[in-house]
Amino acid sequence: MTPAATLRQRLSIPLVLALAIAFHTDWHIARSSEHHRMSFSWGQHWLLAIPIFAAAALYLAGRRHGDPGRDGALNIGLAIVLAQLAEPFAEVAYYHHAMGLWIEPARWTAFAIYACVGLSSYAAAAWLLARRPPVSIRTGGSHVG
Repeated sequence: MTPAATLRQRLSIPLVLALAIAFHTDWHIARSSEHHRMSFSWGQHWLLAIPIFAAAALYLAGRRHGDPGRDGALNIGLAIVLAQLAEPFAEVAYYHHAMGLWIEPARWTAFAIYACVGLSSYAAAAWLLARRPPVSIRTGGSHVG
């Protein structure tokens, strides 16, 4: 198997996009309503990371190939790059914002909290999913040696 084929099997573009959107949406939910009209000032924004990252672990564990740890690192890492680097640069370029909005501490604090809870949720879900017996999708039963 070639490295490109392995990368193609490990990477899930829909998952990366969904997680990047979740990271960006979290910023809208967490930031102060004084900042923008699409802000909610919700202090417990990090709670949303629990089901989102657990679902990501479930999705990656359901794939027939790969390691949920390495696959999670790849997909979550790309989502972070997309949400925390590419999107803010595009926003600065498109709306002609000052870079101060992108590097403000509140944005990075909200991101850090959300990412820590999300990664913990992903790790716990992946660990729990790894402990369950394998299930055959065709028959709905357990695989027998």
